[in-house]
Order: sequence, then structure tokens, then C-alpha cells
Amino acid sequence: MTNKVIVRKVNKNDEKELVKMRGELFSGSDDDHQVEIENYFQNKNKHIRQIFVIENCDQLIGLIELNIRDYAEGSKAAEVPYIEGWYVAPEYRGQGLGRKLIAAAESWSLENSFFELASDVCLENSNSIKAHEAIGFSETDRIICFLKKLS
Repeated sequence: MTNKVIVRKVNKNDEKELVKMRGELFSGSDDDHQVEIENYFQNKNKHIRQIFVIENCDQLIGLIELNIRDYAEGSKAAEVPYIEGWYVAPEYRGQGLGRKLIAAAESWSLENSFFELASDVCLENSNSIKAHEAIGFSETDRIICFLKKLS
């Protein structure tokens, strides 16, 4: 890694790389991710309010997607900034880059008059749990969600 690593707000020129990174982070097709990103840039995405990316030598190597939710476990606030997606390319992990993305999320949250930042992790994702704990998140709850299809 070089010293040219920067964190910045995403821009329209980042679409292709965003779709690729989202494909590594989330399930769904590239077409699904493309629609999500297009909706974001048209201010039509109800699940993403702000995206920051981390760039190294003109290549995107990470992202953080933020939303505002009306509920977060452990919070009493009426609205809470929520990390919907947090990703650093595998070859760049363990170098403090995820922490830089979180710092951008924290700054954005404070600038928008919020005083908490929430996130969630799948129970089996021990690496993400450790990363959250390492940067100061406190576990507030553990849940297993169920869904029953009705006919």
C-alpha cells in the first residue's frame, strides 16, 4: 500500500467499481447492485443515504454505506445512522483502512447532528465482530431472525 490512500465521498465515476465491491459484500446479481447504485445517484435509494470509498492509487479498495434508520438495538434515539455495508478488499485488510472508513462515517454522523452510529453483523462473521469491537463498537444484542412464508 502506498501513502496515496484517501477516503472520499463516492461519485458517479465510481459506479463500476462500486458494483464490483458490492458483489463481494452482498448477495444479489451485478444488475441488482447496478440498480441500487443508480438509484443512489438519483436520490431514489431508500436504504443508502451516503457512501464513502477508500481509494489507493486511483483504485477503489473499500466502501462504507450509511443509512438513517428509525430504530437501532440499544439506542433510544428516534433516528440513528446505520452502517448498511462496510467493505475493504481482502488484500488490504488489517492495515487500518476500515477504521478510516468508520472515521468518515462518524464525521458525517456528527455533522448531521447524530451522536451514535449503529451496525449489525451476522452471528457467524467473527472477523467483522472483531473489527467492530476493535474500533469501539459495543455489542447490544444477539438475535436470530425467522421468516415464515404464508400461502
